[in-house]
Amino acid sequence: MKITRGHLCCAERYAFDFNTHNPKSGMCSPAFGWAQIDTAQDASYYGIWANPFDLKEFSFTEGDTCLVECENKEEFVQQIRACKAFQDENGGGFKGIDPGMSEGAKNPWIALGLGDLLH
Repeated sequence: MKITRGHLCCAERYAFDFNTHNPKSGMCSPAFGWAQIDTAQDASYYGIWANPFDLKEFSFTEGDTCLVECENKEEFVQQIRACKAFQDENGGGFKGIDPGMSEGAKNPWIALGLGDLLH
């Protein structure tokens, strides 16, 4: 597992969801295979996304960024389950994974055994 941390001054999470000039260009856009991990903390300064194709998880918290790149499917599943547990145990209120509305968007999550976390 590779973890890359960074910081973006004056940024908001929406820059990762989508670019206002091109809604499909956000780094964590469903157009690029990403899904939002919904929590009760979601706000302009906080967000978590995951990509079941690239086996990555990305978080943004008050300008701090963290990219987790998993080496295999098993490690990715463990990472997503650990994210859910952390949110549940620390008041984050895990709500579910939102893979988007496109046809078949849920399939990769189900194939990984994470279908129970979708909403």
